[in-house]
Parts: sequence; C-alpha cells; structure tokens
Amino acid sequence: MGPMNTKAQMHVLEVMLTAVLFTSAMNVAIDVLPVANQDTSGPIQLELLGRDILEVADGMVPANATIAANYGNSTLKWWLLEPKWENVSAYLNDTLLPSMAYELELARGEEVLATLEYSPQLGDVVIVERMLFHQGEVYQVQLSLWFGPRGGAT
Repeated sequence: MGPMNTKAQMHVLEVMLTAVLFTSAMNVAIDVLPVANQDTSGPIQLELLGRDILEVADGMVPANATIAANYGNSTLKWWLLEPKWENVSAYLNDTLLPSMAYELELARGEEVLATLEYSPQLGDVVIVERMLFHQGEVYQVQLSLWFGPRGGAT
C-alpha cells in the first residue's frame, strides 16, 4: 500500500466521520433542543380539562329532587342560574390544580349575566364553551383557563 492509498483511505474516513458527527448533531438538535411553540401539551391539557369540568357539572344531578326537576338534572345550570357562585368557585378550585387559573362567564345572547374572575392572565389562555338550555332560553358558559397563580375572585 502506497502513500496515496493511505491518504485516500484517511480522506474517506474523515468524510464518514464528518457525516456521522453531522447526523448525530442534527438528531440531538431535533430531539433535545426546544423549538418555539413546540410544546402544545399545556393548552391541550387545559382544553380537555375545561371541557370535562363543564360536562361533569352539567351532568351531575342535584340531590334535591325539586331542584333537579327545575334545572333539568343539571348541577351546572342550578349553580349558574340560581346563582350559587360560591359553589362554582369551590368546584373549580377543587377540580383544578393550584397552578391553573380561570375565569368563568355566563351570558344570554350578547348580555353577560355574570363573571367569576381570577387574575392576572398569564401566558396562553384556553377558552372552552358550553351551551345550556333552560326554560326556552339559551345560555353560553365560557371557561377561560391558563397556567398561573390563582388569585382572589373579583
């Protein structure tokens, strides 16, 4: 084997080593390094949780038969239309993690009937809505959720 063969083999090895290093660096960059807006698990988690919270409360039948009959077997309707904001607040505070803050709004058409607010809103806000039908009226419930410290109700 002459000096030219050795140089050619070394060049091939250098090219292969460079390719391996480049590929490894790209794999690390793709798998490890953060990309802007790459992690959507937080907003998805909030949306799913918000939908579940409203659905479960809407499906809970009040223990009192008269109240259950008056509000279509929906605890959510009873709490919001009575109104029993302390129950709504306790339910949300018990259901959500302390690192999750919220705002709940009840509207009929364009008229906002009530708002249960927690501030400040930090980061991405996820909005979940649910329609309630009661005695010929349509009500919109809007639950806004975000990650942040939960302050006092206003």
